[in-house]
Amino acid sequence: MRILILADRRTGHVRQCLGLLRLIEQDRPVEAVELPVRPHALAPDLVRRLISALPAESADAFLSHCYGLQPSDVSGFDLVIGSGRPTILAGVLISRLTGAHFIYCGRASGYDPKDFALVLVPYRGEPLPHYVVAPIPSPVDPDTFAVPKPLTSLESLSGAAVTLLVGGPSSRRGWSMPDWGRLAYFIAAAEHELGIRWSIATSPRTPDSARGLLAATFSTLEQGGKFVDFHREGPGSADALLGADLICVTSDSTSMIADGLTARRCVIGLQSRRLKASRDDQFLADLTAEGSFADLPVAGLTPARFAQTAIRLVPPKRDPRPSLKAALAPILAMV
Repeated sequence: MRILILADRRTGHVRQCLGLLRLIEQDRPVEAVELPVRPHALAPDLVRRLISALPAESADAFLSHCYGLQPSDVSGFDLVIGSGRPTILAGVLISRLTGAHFIYCGRASGYDPKDFALVLVPYRGEPLPHYVVAPIPSPVDPDTFAVPKPLTSLESLSGAAVTLLVGGPSSRRGWSMPDWGRLAYFIAAAEHELGIRWSIATSPRTPDSARGLLAATFSTLEQGGKFVDFHREGPGSADALLGADLICVTSDSTSMIADGLTARRCVIGLQSRRLKASRDDQFLADLTAEGSFADLPVAGLTPARFAQTAIRLVPPKRDPRPSLKAALAPILAMV
């Protein structure tokens, strides 16, 4: 089976695609190609949605005009997998042009559901054709990690390995320098008061100023684990840190939250200022109700509140992979 991965500029989106690829590879031989997808500046999201409603006969022309891609770049694939809105029209056009089945991770609002073989969404909403509610895919293999230390009391937090995965400003969440300052202060305070052993990993969206501040803070810790700078070490460099006893994630990144939960770790999200409501708010609320995730505002966060939250969480027992495989099965049966 040949699979085309549509890669936009967001590492988290690509990781979701790779998560599906890993599942498919478990059951059959796969040849995968990762194709960078960059829409033309004159083809913003609204224009791309309008183009998707035009006749299929123009697919090759629009693929060229909007993405600079030719039919020879996308031919010969059985499946196309994308995540992130810049990939949607590309996947639709490739599917129309070649007959490949298009699988999309995320809500494809504004597009005809019939243009997709499968749309995976992590929250319940209006029932739509080809939409399936399923966990966010992750390429993480939980079986590669040891069982985490149980964190059931304040004393158990002393010496516990805690990984902080750092995102950055997004369209939904804003991070100001005061926010980053509060986060840095909390890191130092939590080590001093709770005895936490921090590891920290940045991401492509982490601003240079925040990277510098967090690196400087990490250098002052007495029992720090590892600091991973994405800009130096690249995609996947933080995966080994998912074996910590507890994962913290800036809650602007649902993909990193999914990585932590897939690794069978409790996850604490750290909220910055919310810029606008979104469907992700429902996703985070659903996770909170399951008991393995909590979302705490960085503003006013204290080690005591963090500790009380951490010891109430229950490690996730649900493996997301079987439900994702079940969602994929009808599509794979046609290939």
